[in-house]
Amino acid sequence: MREFMRQDCFWSAMNFFSDEPDNRFFDSDHTQTILRTDYDKVREGEKQFGDILLLLGPANKALHMCVYVADDVVFTKNGANTIQPWVLMKMSEMLGTYEPERPFEVIVYRRKTGPPVTSPDPDPAFETVRT
Repeated sequence: MREFMRQDCFWSAMNFFSDEPDNRFFDSDHTQTILRTDYDKVREGEKQFGDILLLLGPANKALHMCVYVADDVVFTKNGANTIQPWVLMKMSEMLGTYEPERPFEVIVYRRKTGPPVTSPDPDPAFETVRT
């Protein structure tokens, strides 16, 4: 139960594509290491599905992290407690939530190898006909 209550924006964003959550993302050092080694920074204007958006405040303080979905909509969890749900939200609304924390910079990260996509098991009832 204690881990469930700690599922914050950082844990949620880093586990977005995971079938099984990786609880090492409760550790900010681990999250920083993975961002440095497995992700590249991209320009904000080039966002695409699955990119990680990090709000970085003064003194390089990480304020928030979410996942870009499409059309300036993000997947986010604005808080670590159980009454804060995971939501889809317009990016402008999410940024407005963190307005009191300004100034901050939005940094966009893209996974170097692309999102971990798994293909479904082939349907045994479906056979490919080769000519």
